Amino acid sequence: MNLIILILVGIGLFLVSKLLEILLRKFSYITRKWKSTKHFVYITQFILLVGYLFWVFNYTMGSKSFYPYLNFTLILILAFFISWFLIKDYIAGFIFRLQNDLKLDQVIQTDEISGKIIRFGNTFLKVETIAGDIAMIPYSRISNRIITKVSKSESADHLKIMLKTKKQLSKEEISREIRIFILNSPWSSFKKPPGISFKEETPKNYLFEITVHSILKKHTNYLEEGLREKFE
Repeated sequence: MNLIILILVGIGLFLVSKLLEILLRKFSYITRKWKSTKHFVYITQFILLVGYLFWVFNYTMGSKSFYPYLNFTLILILAFFISWFLIKDYIAGFIFRLQNDLKLDQVIQTDEISGKIIRFGNTFLKVETIAGDIAMIPYSRISNRIITKVSKSESADHLKIMLKTKKQLSKEEISREIRIFILNSPWSSFKKPPGISFKEETPKNYLFEITVHSILKKHTNYLEEGLREKFE
C-alpha cells in the first residue's frame, strides 16, 4: 500500500510539472519569452523533485533511528551538487579566459556556434551570431571546444553598396524588391534589417544606397554579388 501511494504521488507531481511546462511553453510561444521562462520551469521541476525525495525518505523511514543522519547526508549531497552547478561556470570561465586571448568584437567560430563576442560574462560568453541572434553560452560548454579566431580582414559589421538599377518598375517597388531579396538571403542578418535609401534618378536608372549587415565579410560580398546580378 505504501509503495502504491509513493508511485501515485510521484506520477501526480510529474504530471503537474509537465502540465506547467506545456502551459508555459504555449504562453511563451505567443509572447516569445520561452528563453527566460524555461529557467523558471526547470527550477520549479527541480524543487518538486527534491521535495518529493525528502517526502519519500520521511514517509518510508521517518520513524527510524538513523533517519536524521540520512536526512543530513541527503542535504549535504544536494548542497554539493547545487554548489558545483553554480560555480562550475565561474571556474570554466577563468580557465577559458586564460587559455584564449580573445577581445570584444572578436569574431570566433566553433563546431557549435559562430559569431562576434559582445560580452565576457562571469559565467557565460555573450555572442552575436551570424543570423543576428544573441546567444549566451556557458563557459562549461565551450571550455573544451576548439575556438577559431576570424581575422579582422575576414570580419565585417556592415557594408554600404551603391546599386544602380534599371527603371523597369517604380523606385518604391524596386526598393521593396531589394529588401525582400536581402531578407530572404542566407547571408544577411535576420535581426538587423537592411537600410535602403534612394539617391538619384537618371533617364534610364535609379541609384540606391544599401546598407547590409553581416558578421563575415565574405557574406556581405555574397550579398553584393547577388544584388548586382539581380538588379543591375
